[in-house]
Amino acid sequence: MQDRDYLVTAEVCDYLRLKERTVHDLVARRAIPCSRVSGKLLFPRRLIDRWVESGIEIADRTIVAPPPIFAGSSDPLLEWALRESGSGFASLFEGSGEGLKRFAAGEALAVGLHLRGAEGGYNVHALRLLGAVSDIVLVQWA
Repeated sequence: MQDRDYLVTAEVCDYLRLKERTVHDLVARRAIPCSRVSGKLLFPRRLIDRWVESGIEIADRTIVAPPPIFAGSSDPLLEWALRESGSGFASLFEGSGEGLKRFAAGEALAVGLHLRGAEGGYNVHALRLLGAVSDIVLVQWA
């Protein structure tokens, strides 16, 4: 456990820009994730972040982070690596094209591809067609 993984009451007040009384009211109603250790309140930062994100009110859901799903082409070694990694990724293997569509729609966080481009090579051409998608990392696997 690292100190920055958990916030104490004063830190969560600063982090959320709330008064201490408000935080204590949230704790009393069990509306905010926290633990009591020797009478001291500890707030797991990752759960506080998820708690804040769960309350987002937004009409355009395209900016919401995609679910931890690995979509696309099936590969036994990749399936094994995902299982063994403990990453928590779910896998949805239904082919490169369908996986790429899910990725572009924000329905998957990663995709396995093997799409041959018109000029030869694999995957780069297909990824360039995803104009609305940015910050893509292409990793060659096995």
